[in-house]
Amino acid sequence: MKVHILSLLLLGSLAATVQGLTCYYCNYTNVVPWYMPFCGDPFDELASEAKTSTVSCNGICIKSKGRIFYDGGYVEGLSRGCHAGMDVSECFNACRSQGRQEGCEYCCDQDLCNSAFPVTFHPEVLVTTLVFAFATLAF
Repeated sequence: MKVHILSLLLLGSLAATVQGLTCYYCNYTNVVPWYMPFCGDPFDELASEAKTSTVSCNGICIKSKGRIFYDGGYVEGLSRGCHAGMDVSECFNACRSQGRQEGCEYCCDQDLCNSAFPVTFHPEVLVTTLVFAFATLAF
């Protein structure tokens, strides 16, 4: 019985990944702040435009943000969308800077997960969760 329950859980998780994702799809820049203002940081999920700015994705959701600094200010751009055919493990999930430029890339694999920065992955939390799940199934 325990094996059947675990098999169903695994099968269900595989089915969810085959269906594809829904990702937010929008762009924002501080040069034209009135164009898609909901797409900036923080993302406004309650804006009516946000609800319709989505795309079906057979890959991962991505959020990319970059800045170029100049004397007296900076130009910032932010993009949310889909990266087809890519796996989360191939994503930087980090920020980098060089000279007067900086950029960040964050990826995730759950519906509408690219609205904010991802939750930091902690392997010890995953191990604890799995141990608890198996202990629960054993009793």
